[in-house]
Amino acid sequence: MKNRCLVVTATLCLLLAVPAMADTLFVGTTGSLSASANFHSDAGNLVITLTNTGIEASDPAQALTGVYFNFPGNVALSPQSVVIPAGSSLLNWDTCSVKSGNNTTNPCTASTTNVGGEFAYSNNLGSGSVWAGANQGVSSAGLGVFGGSNFASGVNLSDPKGIDGPNFSIVNGLASGANGGITSVPTINNSVVITLAGVGINFDTSTINHVWFQYGTATTDAHFCADGSCTPPRVPEPGSMLLLGTGSLAAAGFLRRRLR
Repeated sequence: MKNRCLVVTATLCLLLAVPAMADTLFVGTTGSLSASANFHSDAGNLVITLTNTGIEASDPAQALTGVYFNFPGNVALSPQSVVIPAGSSLLNWDTCSVKSGNNTTNPCTASTTNVGGEFAYSNNLGSGSVWAGANQGVSSAGLGVFGGSNFASGVNLSDPKGIDGPNFSIVNGLASGANGGITSVPTINNSVVITLAGVGINFDTSTINHVWFQYGTATTDAHFCADGSCTPPRVPEPGSMLLLGTGSLAAAGFLRRRLR
Protein backbone atom coordinates (compact mmCIF):
# COMPACT_ATOMS: atom_id res chain seq x y z
CA MET A 1 0.00 0.00 0.00
CA LYS A 2 2.83 2.33 0.91
CA ASN A 3 4.51 1.72 -2.45
CA ARG A 4 1.28 2.46 -4.29
CA CYS A 5 0.96 5.80 -2.45
CA LEU A 6 4.51 6.67 -3.39
CA VAL A 7 3.78 5.90 -7.06
CA VAL A 8 0.68 8.12 -7.05
CA THR A 9 2.56 10.93 -5.34
CA ALA A 10 5.47 10.73 -7.76
CA THR A 11 3.12 10.72 -10.75
CA LEU A 12 1.28 13.79 -9.50
CA CYS A 13 4.59 15.58 -8.99
CA LEU A 14 5.58 14.83 -12.58
CA LEU A 15 2.29 15.99 -14.04
CA LEU A 16 1.49 18.95 -11.81
CA ALA A 17 4.90 20.41 -10.97
CA VAL A 18 4.89 24.19 -11.49
CA PRO A 19 8.22 25.89 -12.31
CA ALA A 20 9.42 28.70 -10.06
CA MET A 21 8.51 32.17 -11.31
CA ALA A 22 11.44 33.74 -13.13
CA ASP A 23 12.15 37.24 -14.39
CA THR A 24 11.38 37.96 -18.04
CA LEU A 25 13.83 40.23 -19.84
CA PHE A 26 12.95 42.07 -23.05
CA VAL A 27 15.53 43.88 -25.17
CA GLY A 28 15.14 45.86 -28.35
CA THR A 29 17.21 47.89 -30.81
CA THR A 30 16.66 50.19 -33.73
CA GLY A 31 19.68 51.88 -35.25
CA SER A 32 21.77 53.41 -32.44
CA LEU A 33 18.89 53.26 -29.93
CA SER A 34 18.48 50.28 -27.62
CA ALA A 35 16.70 49.53 -24.37
CA SER A 36 15.76 46.72 -22.00
CA ALA A 37 12.85 46.03 -19.66
CA ASN A 38 13.07 43.37 -16.97
CA PHE A 39 9.72 42.20 -15.57
CA HIS A 40 9.76 40.71 -12.07
CA SER A 41 6.88 39.39 -9.95
CA ASP A 42 7.26 40.14 -6.24
CA ALA A 43 4.50 39.42 -3.68
CA GLY A 44 1.68 40.68 -5.87
CA ASN A 45 3.67 43.51 -7.44
CA LEU A 46 4.92 43.81 -10.99
CA VAL A 47 8.40 45.36 -10.84
CA ILE A 48 9.82 46.68 -14.13
CA THR A 49 13.43 47.78 -14.48
CA LEU A 50 13.57 50.02 -17.55
CA THR A 51 17.04 50.79 -18.91
CA ASN A 52 18.41 52.86 -21.77
CA THR A 53 21.30 50.91 -23.28
CA GLY A 54 21.78 52.98 -26.44
CA ILE A 55 24.10 55.82 -27.40
CA GLU A 56 24.66 58.94 -25.33
CA ALA A 57 21.82 61.39 -25.94
CA SER A 58 22.43 64.45 -28.07
CA ASP A 59 18.80 65.60 -28.07
CA PRO A 60 15.41 64.60 -26.59
CA ALA A 61 14.69 62.17 -29.45
CA GLN A 62 17.47 59.93 -28.11
CA ALA A 63 16.02 59.78 -24.59
CA LEU A 64 13.85 56.84 -23.50
CA THR A 65 10.49 58.07 -22.20
CA GLY A 66 8.31 54.99 -21.80
CA VAL A 67 7.60 51.27 -21.90
CA TYR A 68 4.38 49.67 -23.17
CA PHE A 69 3.22 46.07 -22.90
CA ASN A 70 0.34 43.64 -23.22
CA PHE A 71 -0.89 42.53 -19.79
CA PRO A 72 -3.22 39.47 -19.76
CA GLY A 73 -6.85 40.60 -19.50
CA ASN A 74 -5.77 44.26 -19.30
CA VAL A 75 -6.36 44.21 -15.53
CA ALA A 76 -6.02 47.72 -14.10
CA LEU A 77 -2.94 47.77 -11.90
CA SER A 78 -2.18 50.21 -9.08
CA PRO A 79 0.81 52.49 -9.76
CA GLN A 80 2.97 52.56 -6.64
CA SER A 81 6.39 54.05 -7.30
CA VAL A 82 9.13 54.94 -9.75
CA VAL A 83 12.61 55.12 -8.23
CA ILE A 84 16.17 55.60 -9.43
CA PRO A 85 18.10 52.48 -8.36
CA ALA A 86 21.68 52.17 -7.19
CA GLY A 87 24.06 52.65 -10.10
CA SER A 88 21.79 55.20 -11.76
CA SER A 89 21.49 58.91 -11.03
CA LEU A 90 19.61 62.14 -11.67
CA LEU A 91 21.45 64.36 -14.14
CA ASN A 92 21.07 68.15 -14.30
CA TRP A 93 19.23 68.01 -10.98
CA ASP A 94 19.97 71.71 -10.46
CA THR A 95 17.46 72.52 -13.23
CA CYS A 96 14.49 71.27 -11.15
CA SER A 97 12.21 74.15 -10.24
CA VAL A 98 8.89 74.28 -8.37
CA LYS A 99 7.00 77.51 -7.74
CA SER A 100 4.83 77.98 -4.67
CA GLY A 101 3.24 81.41 -4.40
CA ASN A 102 6.03 83.92 -4.93
CA ASN A 103 8.73 81.45 -4.02
CA THR A 104 10.64 79.12 -6.31
CA THR A 105 12.52 76.17 -4.86
CA ASN A 106 14.53 73.23 -6.14
CA PRO A 107 13.36 70.00 -4.48
CA CYS A 108 15.96 67.89 -6.30
CA THR A 109 19.45 66.89 -5.18
CA ALA A 110 22.14 64.66 -6.63
CA SER A 111 20.81 61.85 -4.40
CA THR A 112 17.12 62.15 -5.36
CA THR A 113 15.64 58.70 -6.01
CA ASN A 114 11.83 59.12 -5.85
CA VAL A 115 10.74 60.29 -9.31
CA GLY A 116 7.21 58.85 -9.29
CA GLY A 117 5.69 62.31 -9.55
CA GLU A 118 7.16 62.64 -13.04
CA PHE A 119 5.70 59.42 -14.51
CA ALA A 120 2.20 58.12 -15.27
CA TYR A 121 0.63 54.70 -15.81
CA SER A 122 -2.30 53.86 -18.06
CA ASN A 123 -4.23 50.75 -19.09
CA ASN A 124 -6.30 52.78 -21.56
CA LEU A 125 -4.02 53.39 -24.52
CA GLY A 126 -6.90 53.60 -26.97
CA SER A 127 -7.50 51.62 -30.12
CA GLY A 128 -5.04 51.98 -32.95
CA SER A 129 -2.14 53.22 -30.82
CA VAL A 130 1.35 53.15 -32.29
CA TRP A 131 2.26 50.42 -29.77
CA ALA A 132 0.38 47.66 -31.59
CA GLY A 133 -0.73 44.84 -29.31
CA ALA A 134 0.09 46.68 -26.07
CA ASN A 135 -2.69 47.61 -23.64
CA GLN A 136 -0.72 49.24 -20.79
CA GLY A 137 2.19 51.61 -20.41
CA VAL A 138 4.28 53.84 -18.17
CA SER A 139 5.70 57.13 -19.47
CA SER A 140 7.49 60.30 -18.43
CA ALA A 141 6.01 62.11 -21.45
CA GLY A 142 2.31 62.84 -21.97
CA LEU A 143 2.18 61.98 -25.70
CA GLY A 144 -1.50 62.93 -25.75
CA VAL A 145 -2.26 59.68 -23.89
CA PHE A 146 -1.32 60.30 -20.27
CA GLY A 147 -2.65 62.91 -17.88
CA GLY A 148 -0.98 63.88 -14.63
CA SER A 149 1.17 61.54 -12.58
CA ASN A 150 -0.79 58.86 -10.73
CA PHE A 151 1.94 57.07 -8.79
CA ALA A 152 1.08 56.82 -5.10
CA SER A 153 4.48 57.89 -3.80
CA GLY A 154 5.10 60.60 -6.39
CA VAL A 155 5.77 64.28 -5.69
CA ASN A 156 6.20 67.13 -8.15
CA LEU A 157 9.90 67.73 -8.73
CA SER A 158 9.77 70.25 -11.54
CA ASP A 159 7.12 72.57 -13.00
CA PRO A 160 4.89 72.45 -14.87
CA LYS A 161 3.23 69.85 -12.67
CA GLY A 162 2.38 66.76 -14.68
CA ILE A 163 4.26 64.79 -17.28
CA ASP A 164 5.42 66.26 -20.55
CA GLY A 165 8.54 67.07 -22.49
CA PRO A 166 11.91 65.39 -22.01
CA ASN A 167 11.98 66.04 -18.24
CA PHE A 168 13.00 62.87 -16.35
CA SER A 169 13.46 60.85 -19.51
CA ILE A 170 16.07 58.07 -19.33
CA VAL A 171 19.44 58.50 -21.03
CA ASN A 172 22.60 56.47 -21.26
CA GLY A 173 24.77 59.50 -20.60
CA LEU A 174 24.74 62.84 -22.40
CA ALA A 175 26.87 63.34 -25.49
CA SER A 176 29.48 66.05 -25.65
CA GLY A 177 27.82 68.96 -27.40
CA ALA A 178 24.28 67.76 -26.64
CA ASN A 179 21.70 70.46 -27.35
CA GLY A 180 19.84 72.50 -24.77
CA GLY A 181 16.67 70.52 -25.24
CA ILE A 182 18.22 67.69 -23.23
CA THR A 183 20.85 69.49 -21.13
CA SER A 184 18.51 72.14 -19.71
CA VAL A 185 16.17 69.65 -18.02
CA PRO A 186 16.61 66.93 -15.39
CA THR A 187 17.15 63.48 -16.89
CA ILE A 188 17.80 60.05 -15.41
CA ASN A 189 21.04 58.30 -16.24
CA ASN A 190 20.67 54.57 -16.93
CA SER A 191 17.55 53.08 -15.28
CA VAL A 192 14.34 53.44 -13.30
CA VAL A 193 12.47 50.79 -11.31
CA ILE A 194 8.68 50.90 -11.70
CA THR A 195 6.35 49.14 -9.24
CA LEU A 196 2.73 48.34 -10.11
CA ALA A 197 0.53 46.48 -7.60
CA GLY A 198 -2.27 44.01 -8.17
CA VAL A 199 -0.84 41.24 -10.34
CA GLY A 200 -1.43 38.36 -7.93
CA ILE A 201 1.06 36.39 -5.86
CA ASN A 202 1.90 33.77 -8.49
CA PHE A 203 1.84 35.99 -11.57
CA ASP A 204 3.96 34.59 -14.40
CA THR A 205 5.83 37.41 -16.16
CA SER A 206 6.37 35.23 -19.23
CA THR A 207 2.70 35.87 -20.11
CA ILE A 208 3.58 39.51 -20.89
CA ASN A 209 4.22 40.27 -24.55
CA HIS A 210 4.13 43.06 -27.14
CA VAL A 211 6.68 45.11 -25.20
CA TRP A 212 7.46 48.46 -26.86
CA PHE A 213 10.05 51.13 -26.09
CA GLN A 214 9.21 54.78 -26.79
CA TYR A 215 11.80 57.51 -27.29
CA GLY A 216 11.33 61.27 -27.46
CA THR A 217 8.29 63.40 -26.71
CA ALA A 218 5.95 62.50 -29.58
CA THR A 219 4.50 59.24 -30.86
CA THR A 220 6.17 60.03 -34.19
CA ASP A 221 9.57 59.74 -32.50
CA ALA A 222 11.34 56.37 -32.46
CA HIS A 223 9.40 53.47 -30.96
CA PHE A 224 10.14 49.79 -31.44
CA CYS A 225 9.05 46.40 -30.20
CA ALA A 226 11.37 44.26 -28.09
CA ASP A 227 13.03 41.41 -29.96
CA GLY A 228 10.55 38.57 -30.46
CA SER A 229 7.85 39.95 -28.17
CA CYS A 230 5.53 40.96 -31.01
CA THR A 231 5.81 37.59 -32.75
CA PRO A 232 2.91 35.19 -32.06
CA PRO A 233 4.03 32.46 -29.63
CA ARG A 234 4.69 29.04 -31.15
CA VAL A 235 1.89 26.58 -30.35
CA PRO A 236 3.19 23.04 -29.62
CA GLU A 237 2.22 20.52 -32.29
CA PRO A 238 -0.15 17.69 -31.26
CA GLY A 239 2.68 15.20 -31.67
CA SER A 240 4.82 17.13 -29.18
CA MET A 241 2.01 17.15 -26.62
CA LEU A 242 1.55 13.38 -27.12
CA LEU A 243 5.25 12.78 -26.51
CA LEU A 244 5.09 14.85 -23.31
CA GLY A 245 2.15 12.82 -22.00
CA THR A 246 3.75 9.51 -23.01
CA GLY A 247 6.99 10.49 -21.29
CA SER A 248 5.18 11.29 -18.04
CA LEU A 249 3.37 7.94 -18.07
CA ALA A 250 6.60 6.08 -18.86
CA ALA A 251 8.32 7.79 -15.93
CA ALA A 252 5.45 6.78 -13.64
CA GLY A 253 5.73 3.16 -14.84
CA PHE A 254 9.46 3.19 -14.17
CA LEU A 255 8.88 4.38 -10.61
CA ARG A 256 6.26 1.67 -10.07
CA ARG A 257 8.73 -1.05 -11.12
CA ARG A 258 11.46 0.41 -8.91
CA LEU A 259 9.21 0.46 -5.84
CA ARG A 260 7.91 -3.10 -6.14
